Amino acid sequence: MSGFDIRQLKQDKEKNKGTWVECGGGLKIKIANPSQHVGYKEYMFKKSKSIRRGIDKGNADVEKLSKLQADSYAKFILKDWNLEEPDEEGNLQPVPCDEKTIRRIFSESPEFLDIVVQEATNPENFREVEEEPDEEDAKNS
Repeated sequence: MSGFDIRQLKQDKEKNKGTWVECGGGLKIKIANPSQHVGYKEYMFKKSKSIRRGIDKGNADVEKLSKLQADSYAKFILKDWNLEEPDEEGNLQPVPCDEKTIRRIFSESPEFLDIVVQEATNPENFREVEEEPDEEDAKNS
């Protein structure tokens, strides 16, 4: 009889911590894979019921759908970034990556949300990469 391997839960939790992705122009974001994130999927299913009913009736509320996407990505998917903003003196300071700040940035810059969604839905960003043997391993083979 084969059962559930409890180690899988830890692996899934590790995946939810995110992967760093370079987006160009020096921007780096740390994102979780939406297709693997149970919390994200449950949240989207629960919160999107009325939107799905509207889609079924042919009157989708695009604004509600966009807000739900931004909220869910702020809550579950975007984990970190290397964003900086100028302070009062014009010196660049790191922008904290918390849910409130993410929502503000998404609202101010829908293009940034587009970048995050594009990177989070790109399966190449979450492929397991086989580690190359280091020099010591190569000598011993």
